[in-house]
Amino acid sequence: MQHAGLQSAGSVPRSRAGAQDSARALRIPFLLRFTITLALASTLMLSRFQLNVGSYFLSVGLIAQYLLVLVLLLLGLARVDPMRMFLFIGCAGVALVSWVVNSEIASSSSVLLIAAAYLVFVFVARSTDRTQYIARWTLGVFLNLMLFCAIAGIAQFFLQFVVKWPWLFNFTDYIPEAFRGGVGYNTVIRVSGHFYKSNGFFFVEPSRFSQVLALALLCELALHPKWRLIRLATLGLAILLSYSGTGLLTLAVGLLFPLGPRTVMRLIIMLLGGAFVFFVLGDALSLSVTAGRAGEFTAVGSSGFARFVAPFLFVRDYIDSTPWSLLIGHGPGSIFKVIAASNVGYEVAGPTWAKLATEYGVLGFAAFTALILYTMLGSRVPLELRVGIIFGWFILWGGVLLAPDVTALFYILVALWPRKQATARGRLTPPVPRDGSATTGRNMTSPERSR
Repeated sequence: MQHAGLQSAGSVPRSRAGAQDSARALRIPFLLRFTITLALASTLMLSRFQLNVGSYFLSVGLIAQYLLVLVLLLLGLARVDPMRMFLFIGCAGVALVSWVVNSEIASSSSVLLIAAAYLVFVFVARSTDRTQYIARWTLGVFLNLMLFCAIAGIAQFFLQFVVKWPWLFNFTDYIPEAFRGGVGYNTVIRVSGHFYKSNGFFFVEPSRFSQVLALALLCELALHPKWRLIRLATLGLAILLSYSGTGLLTLAVGLLFPLGPRTVMRLIIMLLGGAFVFFVLGDALSLSVTAGRAGEFTAVGSSGFARFVAPFLFVRDYIDSTPWSLLIGHGPGSIFKVIAASNVGYEVAGPTWAKLATEYGVLGFAAFTALILYTMLGSRVPLELRVGIIFGWFILWGGVLLAPDVTALFYILVALWPRKQATARGRLTPPVPRDGSATTGRNMTSPERSR
């Protein structure tokens, strides 16, 4: 069955010359492959690096995503989306007004950072067969890089019982100050006083490691119906060794989509596999520590309370503490100043939705929500990955609204790749060879055949 807007086996030229012409037309240029790999590696593995200039900084991931867009524009593979531009102008306009009105506590650096982080979202790849292959190849690069990071995280966890290298869990102090990333992260976290959580060596926190591992697992499951068990097992073990609940929650939410019998069966299999691992390795790896965190939602002062309960209480009580804050907020970068001034008596982690509501009010919340949903839901990448990112961005993950490496990762994986205009449900085709060239002939099937 041929899928609208995608070539099926019957529509591919049968002649060898035609097949070669098709392959050349869809081949990914080396410069673009290099730039995509560099951009993804920067967002995943260089999050502890940034260029510091006085009180301002420039993230490596931020630079990499704009470099990728520049290459796409030079190759004629990207364009400016008018609707995205309109939504971004709305976001920037609210942010600017909120900054001016709340100049006493608002941060100018936050205004600049949020503009730089989200301006790139106005650029989108052109809806062609060629960019469809590029999108699929990009996800393949992401999975390979995350497999490497998972192996590094597993090795890091078990090496701590053998060696006591001071840089094994945090090498930030060895980076020159001019290129050192921000402070304040919980990079080194001890479990039960006996060992440390794995942060994947490269990541700023174990929780961030687990969150991106969850996206990799969702992507792996969605793109490869014939499960690659060794890769899944490696990613799964790494997410367990991070001892972080947010990654597991992101994975659980993503596994619920797309709704249907196949998704239910997949979820049941994953739950049974997780239960098996818990009962077999639970004592050896102290996995009860992760399971026991379910009670944190009602415990004031716990991480779970700070992430999911406290933000709701704070926004409910203080969103309208000034005459204009309900509409335009307390100003960019002001949430923790407002929390400190309010003496609420509990910690607030500041998830994206709460930060938007507090700093930019109802208007800013609506504008940024519209931009995020429009770019994410309009993408051609698997729904599981999109749902995991949307829930992670808004609710589950903390401090990602102004985390350039995270926003760059979301943009490169999802927001850059729109659906084909001829179809609302087009899925990515099977993998392409290592050189980035498209398969032709009988191997170039429709999504229904490939699954």
